[in-house]
Amino acid sequence: MLKETEIMKEIIDIFSREKMNIQSQCKAGLFDDNKYWENIIRYLMNAVYGLDLKNLNEEKINYPGIDLGDQSEKMGIQVTETKTSAKLVRSLDKVLENKVYEVYPKFCMFVLGDKQKTYSFDENKYKGKIIFDPSSDIYDFQDLINKINKMNREEMQDILNYLKMEFSEKRTDEIRQNIVHVLSYLDNSWKWIERAKEGGSFFTDAYRCTKYLERYEIISGCLSREESSKLFALLTDINQLIDYMEEGLNYIQKKEKGRRHSRGLTLYVDSYTSSLSHSIMAKAKNVLDNRDIYDVLKKKIM
Repeated sequence: MLKETEIMKEIIDIFSREKMNIQSQCKAGLFDDNKYWENIIRYLMNAVYGLDLKNLNEEKINYPGIDLGDQSEKMGIQVTETKTSAKLVRSLDKVLENKVYEVYPKFCMFVLGDKQKTYSFDENKYKGKIIFDPSSDIYDFQDLINKINKMNREEMQDILNYLKMEFSEKRTDEIRQNIVHVLSYLDNSWKWIERAKEGGSFFTDAYRCTKYLERYEIISGCLSREESSKLFALLTDINQLIDYMEEGLNYIQKKEKGRRHSRGLTLYVDSYTSSLSHSIMAKAKNVLDNRDIYDVLKKKIM
């Protein structure tokens, strides 16, 4: 296998993985990495197309219509995860309304993913002010791949080294953020369980670790197999404890419909709640007896 082919395969793998990450985050309404991606696209467009783009949002917060600009080429680029014609028109309108075209008359858009095959907009609205051709001025990851594939080995290697460094740093930051979230969750869960046991009653004042399986998967890569198993068991036990509690309180509310509600699950006694209370107490003990993973996680961010 040729060295160039090996390099390109790694580059394509990184773009494919990150494209899927962006798509997944967008579907879940969680994508907030635009600022991060602006600088990545700035570097890549400069390296691949020989531009001298600057991040305009670092000069002026929320620069209208575009994110990157090359004054010598009089070109501005909007970096977006939204590929639609509506997004294109909104960006063009901002460039027009704020007279951005006086400095950056050539408009381009970079789609973080796959661009559409065709785009519709009122060309006459921008004619004579904004220079833009949707067939050549909208870029996506595939355009970068096609261009990089024509570069020499040294240039390819430079881009691969940059991508590895950038996404390695991003992954480290992502792991750290999720560890901080899980540590906070564990700390609050233990306080809740201890308070509930002291008061003799479990209440519905617990909160769930949002997307705990996803957070676990991100964190598990920096843990040993044993540590990873302990963390998974602990997060699962806490969420099952909340499931049991909610199940029991829903049962009580149905039983006591029209009467004063019980102050807590363990204060209501019948065969069903007695069995469930036993499961809750056992699960709570498991959680409290396995707190050593907390110190392991804490060391990862110190």
